[in-house]
Amino acid sequence: MSKEMIEEIAKDFFQLMPLLKKNVIKPFEKISDALSPLQFHILLILKDKKARSMSELATEMDVLKQQLTFLTDKLADKNYIQRIPDPKDRRSIKVSITKSGLDYLKKHKRQTLNLITLKFEELSTEDLSELHLAIQSMHKIINRL
Repeated sequence: MSKEMIEEIAKDFFQLMPLLKKNVIKPFEKISDALSPLQFHILLILKDKKARSMSELATEMDVLKQQLTFLTDKLADKNYIQRIPDPKDRRSIKVSITKSGLDYLKKHKRQTLNLITLKFEELSTEDLSELHLAIQSMHKIINRL
């Protein structure tokens, strides 16, 4: 594929991002129980129920450990995560998701799917078919990046 075509695709993709933010992401942030996207991301990472050290979590999220402490404070206050002292190293703290955190993720997923369904019901059958094919293609291709 030519360099010009690749640049054109990159521009189109770049223009798609603000549209996704405005029409898809923003409406769902309203049901996030006042959690920031980064705090929500923490819960998604911890969803596998494996406790992680703050350093591991900071690395996985690509944020500073100091920033992560601030982000996890609210999650701990809401009882969505718990801090567990490492018995082998008193300076190290591990974090894990609580049952309340898992329940929150389930509730949020259900609310989000309901909201998506309502938005999709506004589209024609033709638009839905086209969107479905586009989403399947993007999944397949973006996983290769």
